[in-house]
Amino acid sequence: MSNFNESQQPIRVAHLQVQSDLDEVDRVLQWFEQFYAVLSESLWMQAKLVMVEGLTNAVRHAHENLPRSTPIDLEVRVSFRSTRDF
Repeated sequence: MSNFNESQQPIRVAHLQVQSDLDEVDRVLQWFEQFYAVLSESLWMQAKLVMVEGLTNAVRHAHENLPRSTPIDLEVRVSFRSTRDF
């Protein structure tokens, strides 16, 4: 994976806040669609899997005993270099 250089301008940055609820997976996937145009199909598919796995782990494990209303903040940064790594 690439090391993100803070001085490198990202192609796209996006934020989303969801609740600690597995029903939010569809919303996260819809939000993530915006990155299809800037990533290779292979990298986009891998990143989708990472997004779902990360959300699932947060809900099932990290937030296991917390209310569903507990927020999860997501951020995706795509840099020129990261689109070429895979």
